[in-house]
Amino acid sequence: MGSFDNLKDDSDEELIHKHKTTANEYGRQDISLEMNMRLKRAIEDFSMKSSEQSEKMIRLTKWIMGLTMVMGLLAFIQVIILIK
Repeated sequence: MGSFDNLKDDSDEELIHKHKTTANEYGRQDISLEMNMRLKRAIEDFSMKSSEQSEKMIRLTKWIMGLTMVMGLLAFIQVIILIK
């Protein structure tokens, strides 16, 4: 296969160029497979990071909700103290 042996070392731009310029159908299939594997890895990385960010946002939201309840309770206590 020659220049299609080390596709993992090529940049994305080099892969795209090779895919567009090669007439070797088997080479094009190898390049397409490498591009698809890179895309799959990128999607998996994005999904993992997105899940981590979502978990952090949920924790932050729970903390804000808890602090808001504490503030409400303190305001209620202050009103009770002022009424007495």
